[in-house]
Amino acid sequence: MNVLCKNKMIPLRFFSKSCFSVSSDIVLKKINNSKDYKNSFFKFTQESQWSPGISDAELYLDQENTDCFVGYLNQKPILCFAYFHYKRSSFIYSGTYYCIPELRNKNIVFPIRFQKHFEMVLGYGTHAMCGTQEMALKYQQVYGANILGKIYRRNVMIDFRIIKGITSPRVKEANENSIDKLLSYDFQAAGYYREHVIKKFLKLRSLKCLIYENEMGQIQGYIVLRKTVDGYKISPLLADTELIAEVLLGSLKSTISNKENPVKLIADVPEIDGVCHKRFWDREGFSFDQKGYYYIQSTKTLPNNWQKTFAVWAVDAGY
Repeated sequence: MNVLCKNKMIPLRFFSKSCFSVSSDIVLKKINNSKDYKNSFFKFTQESQWSPGISDAELYLDQENTDCFVGYLNQKPILCFAYFHYKRSSFIYSGTYYCIPELRNKNIVFPIRFQKHFEMVLGYGTHAMCGTQEMALKYQQVYGANILGKIYRRNVMIDFRIIKGITSPRVKEANENSIDKLLSYDFQAAGYYREHVIKKFLKLRSLKCLIYENEMGQIQGYIVLRKTVDGYKISPLLADTELIAEVLLGSLKSTISNKENPVKLIADVPEIDGVCHKRFWDREGFSFDQKGYYYIQSTKTLPNNWQKTFAVWAVDAGY
């Protein structure tokens, strides 16, 4: 027996039995305004200490490239998840999956996400996500997804006033004049086109983007500092060499005012395809979330250059 899902027949064996006993009281809606986002995504991620960015609603509520879903029970939000589309690269990322604690492990919430996932990923060459080991194994079994590695969260309380960072005149703030070079470099590292994201974050005041250029004016690395509710998040840090990454990190000192110090600083660090820059982040005051998140990718593998990736955008958004 099969299930019809967006004009494509999906074998029934792919669904758990609980998919057909989902509580009819749970209503799933796609949201498109900042008020709904703040009452669900922002509220949930802040309560879970995921350090959401203060401009996340502006960044993520993109009707053409992002789908944000919220599940309501008795008109109250109880779960949320999002899909980030990179249509030019036939790639979709599933992120920010949250459910209120009292409904976890009740076998009624995951099927909602499960069914919507089938609908969203159809037509894409590759889809990816990060999750716990349990979720990773479940998606590996159902979708034939590949578990490529882990992404670890690194966090620290750091005082930039006393940090002797390496600086360089080759580092400058990105602007609209550098957008074409930035997009080209980003594609080399990420392996997929995400121009709509980069064009948007260059316009947000809560984000700072620094680029490193060589003597020929070619970009060899960049770093984004994103303001969160409780500090800052490095998202991402891409560089040709560890020295360039160090220079970009040190250059952040000029972007944080003295009155803010010390600040909470977060970086999501990948350990994928045998490449890991955990040693780069092995500095005084930094601590790793040793558990990490499993990075899962299905179908064809994206040509990511993990050697250049010292920190990803965030495990919740896949950037």
